[in-house]
Amino acid sequence: VNNYSLSFQTYDGSSLSTALRLDGDNNATFTGNVTLSSNSNVMSARKFTARDGNGVMLTADDASSGLSIADNGNATFTGTVTTGGRIHITDTAVPITFTESGNTGTGKYWRQVLDGGDIRFDVDTTSTNGDGSFSSYNALIQLNADGHTDINGNLDVGGGIDVTGNITVS
Repeated sequence: VNNYSLSFQTYDGSSLSTALRLDGDNNATFTGNVTLSSNSNVMSARKFTARDGNGVMLTADDASSGLSIADNGNATFTGTVTTGGRIHITDTAVPITFTESGNTGTGKYWRQVLDGGDIRFDVDTTSTNGDGSFSSYNALIQLNADGHTDINGNLDVGGGIDVTGNITVS
C-alpha cells in the first residue's frame, strides 16, 4: 500500500496480500496472473492486443497495420519486413510465394521452391491467369544441386555468351 494509491487485498486465512494496486500516476500492479474472458482484448497505448482464440496482434499507431500471429502459428505482416540478419525457412519443400497485387494477367503468382536440393522458379498457370494455388504451373528455371541449370522456354541474352567446354546445337 502506497500513498495516493488504491489497493485490493485478499485474505488467505492467515494473512492479507495485495492482489491489485492502482497508483496515483495511473500505474496498475497485479500480483499473479490476469485472466480475461474468451476473446477479450488487452489494450495498451502502444497498440498491443492479445486475443484468446484469435492469436496475438501488434498494431502500429494507425490501429490497422502491424503483425498478427494466429493460434496456428501463421504470421501476417502489413508493410515491409526488414531484417539485419538471416531469414531461415524450414519446410519439406521450402516454398516462397510472390503475388503481384497490381497484376491481373499471367505472371501474377510466382513461387520459389527448394525441393530435393534443387531451387526452382514456377509461374502459376491454374485457370487463365493463375489463382495462387499452383495446382498447374510452369517450372521456368531450375538450379540443380549438381551444378547445371534448366531453362524451360527461350533464353534472351543482352550481352555476349562465353562458353568453357563443348556446345551442342540441334
